[in-house]
Amino acid sequence: MACFNKVFKQIAIALLLLPIALNLVSCSRIPLGTVTQDGVYEYRSLHSPDGIGKFYRGREIAKVMGHSELLWLERSDRQRQERPDRAIEALNLQPDDIVADIGAGTGYFSFRIAKQVPEGLVYAVDVQPEMLDFIQFVNAPTIHC
Repeated sequence: MACFNKVFKQIAIALLLLPIALNLVSCSRIPLGTVTQDGVYEYRSLHSPDGIGKFYRGREIAKVMGHSELLWLERSDRQRQERPDRAIEALNLQPDDIVADIGAGTGYFSFRIAKQVPEGLVYAVDVQPEMLDFIQFVNAPTIHC
């Protein structure tokens, strides 16, 4: 429970800083500094603090994240940016399927998949217990951690 209090305190701080963060993200899309390419990736010397400076198709690759950055996984523009509905549609799920979401994080995909398998099950698996705690806190009856 102490872990939850810490995470929710971080969420509150993040929400207060969200307008500033959104401004930084929009600025990070402007290619500044040294830019090099290797045929597949682009590398920028000036980039978002959340990324590694390596870009694929115009999007910066994010750092490996821990549970303290869970708000980024739940950002409002993720639907527009990543089109998770198309990825889930490509799975061709049946109502009684059993699905394992490996590396579930906050359950972003787990919750969306659960709607597609109302008679089935979704297992959310993650190496970070704090992420599983978050999923259980938000809870959906067909998601098991």
